Amino acid sequence: SVVENSIFDWARWQRTPNSAGIDWSGVGHLVRGNRLFNAPEPAVEGNGNVDCIFEYNTITNVNWEQSDMGAYYHGSSAGGYNYGWTQPGNVIRGNTWKKIRFQESRPTEKAYSFTTQAIYMDDELSGYTIVDNHFDDVDVGVFIGGGRHHTVRNNTFEACGTACIHVDNRGMNWAHEL
Repeated sequence: SVVENSIFDWARWQRTPNSAGIDWSGVGHLVRGNRLFNAPEPAVEGNGNVDCIFEYNTITNVNWEQSDMGAYYHGSSAGGYNYGWTQPGNVIRGNTWKKIRFQESRPTEKAYSFTTQAIYMDDELSGYTIVDNHFDDVDVGVFIGGGRHHTVRNNTFEACGTACIHVDNRGMNWAHEL
């Protein structure tokens, strides 16, 4: 369990990969009542595969340097496409997500063409329940990149940029052969 901590200003020297405030994997974990704020990298990389709970946390002003990432990020279980169907029972509940926006532009890129996500379920990951969260001033609230058996319910969204909720079917199109 990771309960009632304040985690801030991490990843000031080491940037990606694997520079999250909380990085966890396994079965049956509880991450509750934490405050994660002011960092250029993700707050959480959750790689638990069954019955993990992430609840009542406050995540503010994180992940501003990455566009294909989320403040809470979980990729597929096997590191590739079509393998993400093994995460049943994971729950993201009652959290507050605030000021999750892409803020860094590179010399050859325009910042307006990038977004970052508050919650990012990548590469056909499946089986999450995302309920009762509040999103305020975010590029994208919930991003589901393929997958199945997700439940997104009873969340509130305020001042979203690109989308409050984005769902795609990448396993049926561009990622089909991967």
